[in-house]
Amino acid sequence: MNIGQLKTKVADWLDRTDLDSQIGDFVELAAQRIYRTARTPTNERLLAGTASGGKFEIPQQFIAVRWVQANDVTLTAAPGSEVYPDLAGQPQFYGRVGDQIWFYPRQTTDFVMSYFVIEDFQADTDEPALLQVATDAFLYGALVEAAPYLQDDQRLAVWESKYQLAMGTLKVAADDADLGDVVAIRSVQ
Repeated sequence: MNIGQLKTKVADWLDRTDLDSQIGDFVELAAQRIYRTARTPTNERLLAGTASGGKFEIPQQFIAVRWVQANDVTLTAAPGSEVYPDLAGQPQFYGRVGDQIWFYPRQTTDFVMSYFVIEDFQADTDEPALLQVATDAFLYGALVEAAPYLQDDQRLAVWESKYQLAMGTLKVAADDADLGDVVAIRSVQ
């Protein structure tokens, strides 16, 4: 499904033909809300490189770090405002400072970072991967955004509950992708 098809679906669900310019806003607001919280394999990326001087630029579309490794050691997150001037040796911590990730202690080192992104959500022909796996979340999210505009308070609770259900199942699916279907095996006595 592309964004144009999603907009058509929202218009169909609203049963309105007079909201063409507003429906784009509803979809954009829903996408912003979803990407602020969605942490799934679908919007996860890997970046490998060298942190020159113990820092590197945050990639475009970056939302959040999942993990960072320097020289095959997983680093601990620390607020970017904390400075560790007395540390020496292998980096142990990382923090965001402006549009960069800094390592502490600061030294040039190879790294791998797993992070989450906001996908392109502009052109009607764009087909964001997250939209493919969470069409329901985008649809109900757009309907939630439309309800106040239309002063349709009765539908707001319905759309919000369906949106929450869709986001909940998306989180469960993401957790299952990380952990697999964990089955407890008991010993027979």
